[in-house]
Amino acid sequence: MQLTDFSGHIGIPVSNIATSEKFYRDIGFNVIERHNLDSGKGGTNHIAFLAFGKTLIELYQLDQEPTVGKAGAIHHFALSVEDLTEIKSNLSSKCIPLSVPDTDLPFANNGVTYIMIEGPNGEMIEFDQFK
Repeated sequence: MQLTDFSGHIGIPVSNIATSEKFYRDIGFNVIERHNLDSGKGGTNHIAFLAFGKTLIELYQLDQEPTVGKAGAIHHFALSVEDLTEIKSNLSSKCIPLSVPDTDLPFANNGVTYIMIEGPNGEMIEFDQFK
């Protein structure tokens, strides 16, 4: 898959690109591209694009003060999945705990069951199985 296959992306500031990339690979994302760019300040900006189906995220570690937990940093994003049980099994095998266990909501036509986990930078990842 190439970056041109996606309509957009979600940018997530990270404090450690390697730790964050490993975490997202562990939960089912695939690395599409990596870049190390001169920051113009004597350092390097590290960027990785990862995909989960047609959802694209950009992890970026910039040569500046981290933005994790500050206003404007991402709180959560949601991924639609076919089999929540399979996702939970994968998370369990990687020792990734659920921050929010199975929760049912009356959204969409027939409702949704979702779980949430916390990423290495405090961002929340929601997995939605629509009924």
